[in-house]
Order: sequence, then structure tokens, then C-alpha cells
Amino acid sequence: MLRKILVMLLTIGLVMGLSSFGASEVVITHWSTGGGAVDAMELELAEKFEQLHPGVKIVFEHIPAGNMAQKVMIAIASDETPDVLKEYVGRISSYWVQGAIESLNGTLSEEDLEDFIPTVMDLCTLDGNLIGYPYPFGARSFGANMTLLERAGIANLVPKGDIVEWRLETFEQVLEKVSQLEGIYGTGFFAANPSGDYHTLGVIQIFGGYLYQDGDHTKTTLNSEAGVRGVQWMIDTVDAGYATPGPAGTTDDHHVEAMWSGKIAFGGWVPDPARAQANFDSGMIDYLADYRLLEFPHAEGVAPPPVFIGPDIVCVFKGSENKEMAIEWARFQSSQEVMQRWLEVFPGIPSRKSIQVDNEFTATIQKIIVKNGVGDLGFTSPFYQEVRGLLNAELQAAFAGLKDPKRALDDFAQDLLGLWAREK
Repeated sequence: MLRKILVMLLTIGLVMGLSSFGASEVVITHWSTGGGAVDAMELELAEKFEQLHPGVKIVFEHIPAGNMAQKVMIAIASDETPDVLKEYVGRISSYWVQGAIESLNGTLSEEDLEDFIPTVMDLCTLDGNLIGYPYPFGARSFGANMTLLERAGIANLVPKGDIVEWRLETFEQVLEKVSQLEGIYGTGFFAANPSGDYHTLGVIQIFGGYLYQDGDHTKTTLNSEAGVRGVQWMIDTVDAGYATPGPAGTTDDHHVEAMWSGKIAFGGWVPDPARAQANFDSGMIDYLADYRLLEFPHAEGVAPPPVFIGPDIVCVFKGSENKEMAIEWARFQSSQEVMQRWLEVFPGIPSRKSIQVDNEFTATIQKIIVKNGVGDLGFTSPFYQEVRGLLNAELQAAFAGLKDPKRALDDFAQDLLGLWAREK
């Protein structure tokens, strides 16, 4: 009898010992693009969450932005998705359409629902379902490395002060002059992955060409004279040496690296002072750049281009073995306290009305949005992701010289009609 009791106690002790070494630990896998100061912030937040929830471990996998969509599609097909994904809302909407994402309806308090900006929540809601919690509001800005323009002696040509419109001919003059600096390009375009559409469509809008008009997602107006002119202008700018070469094979990661290593003067990005400081400290660049946010320029007779927006959101995949805790971790990242912390480090527009941020980036973007409006990328179209892929393929063909711009955009317009014909 005594022996049985001792064996029983030993077994209980062994189980308890295993538990203390993590046998019962709940692991939440989290995929994000990460990078730079983002990695440190994510680890900081994970540590705090793990303190609030003993026995929970957050495990990150950082995937380059240019590879994320393909990796997620493979994961969905093989039923090997992570628990949580932080990604651009336009991509997550396509995963919802495939039935891979949990609905988060009923997981926010009335207080939280009231606090989030309605337009942001609309972008996070499809088919009446909340598909993810928003991060600070993202807007694809257009800006200048003023340090490079000063070195070229042309900083006076770029608007300053309050939001000031400027014309295409001035922009062309600045691109030509700054590109005369050794190893420097005026700007760059990228079409090796669909996320290049933010910048290429922004440029096409300079000429009055738009992906959609009047909310009609069944057809495009890109294959107009203005759209063709915009694509041809980008090709000519590359050929003249005023933009980085090879846009057909350039990813957004390459483009961002070129911006933050001081190789291009104009680009579409969110300022990242931490990355600029790190590149300076490492000797990659010999200055701390002065960046200025601007409106896109516009051709004569064309309205100033609107701003493309789209928040990153954090979603939960179906099939998570720890769904409740995965939802808790995702919701934690969009809390008022955490969002405030993000905005202390990264410039952006808060998704919550209760958060007030006083910085130049936020003020400038808000002014541009109020003045010029928001561009339509078709987030709510059931074919949003497919349209991005189709457009990307045609722009690649145009940049590579396989098709002239008119043919490429006409083919894209026909492909779009084909998607909707399939829907019917």
C-alpha cells in the first residue's frame, strides 16, 4: 500500500514538474512582416501579454512583405495557418472570402466599438462580420528626402509649409536635377509584387487615371488616355535614369530599402525615424535625412490626387487550437493602451477617437485626406486580391517592354470584366 502511494506521489510530482517546464504552455503563433523597430515593439507587447496570461507564449514569424501573400495562400491550402496574422486589410479580406478567417463579431465591448473610427471599422467589416482588429490607420504618403534635394540645390522647388499643390512640370524638373547626384535616383516604381499598386496607381492619378470611379468595381477606367499616359510616363522616367531601373523585377522591400538607404529622393512611405537612425549609425548613409510629406503633384487640368489608405489589421485563422487565447492576443494589440504605445514609436493616424497624437506626419496626412479625399482600391470587391494580381501582371509586362501601355491596360480591363462575368 505504501509503495502504491509513493508511486502515485512520484507520478503527480513528475507531471507537475513537466508542467513547470512548459508541457502545458499555450503557444500562439503570430505572423507579421516585422522589420526594424517593429520587431522590438512586438516583443515588448508579447512580454506584457505573457505576464498578464501566465502559461501563454507568443511566437513570432517575420515574413518579408513581398512574400507574405504567397506564404499565406500556401498555408491556407495546406491547412497550416498560424493562429494570428497581422497584415494589410486588403489581403486579409481575400482570406475571409476563402473562408479561412474567424468572425470577430461580439468580441468587442460597446465602449470599444464606440471608440473606433467608423470609416476604419468599415474597412475591417465584410459581409457584416468583423474580420480583424485595426492598428493605427495607415495612409500611403508621398514624400521627399529634403537632404538630397538640398545637396542638388533644388530644395526651393518643393512645396513647404501648409499643404501646397504643385504641378507635374516642377516634379519632372526636380527629378532630373536630383538624379544628377552620384548614385541617386529621383524616384522608383515596383511591380514584382501586387503591393506596388499603391505607388503606381498614385502616379497614374497625377494624369487623371483611376482604377475605379464612382464606386463601380465592375470595370476600370485605367485604360483611358490618362491611364496610358501615366504608365508611359513611368517607363520614360526609368529610361531617362530618373527612377531606379528594372521596376518589373523590383519588390516593395527593395523599394523601401532604397528609400531608407538614401538612394532615392521621392517615394511613397510612412516615415520611420528609427530606421533612418539605424542606417546612419551603421554607416549605410552619412546623414540623418530631413523628410517632408507632400501631396502627389498633378498635371494641368487634373484634380490633386486622393490618398490611398488601408490599415493593417490583426486577424485569427479558423482551426486555431487555442482560438479564445488567439482572439485575446489579437484584441490586446488593438487596445487603447497598446495603440497609444505604437503611436509613440511609429507615426500614424490612430484608429481610436480617444487617442490624440500631435505630430507633423499625422497633421499633414489628415489635411491631405480632408482636402483631396480617399482613393478607391476596391477593398469591398469580392475580387480585390485577384484584381491586384491581374493589374500587377499587366504592369510588369508594360515595364518589361512585353506590351505597350495601351495594350496592357486594355487587357487588364478585359480581365476585370471576365471576373464579374464569372460571378454572374
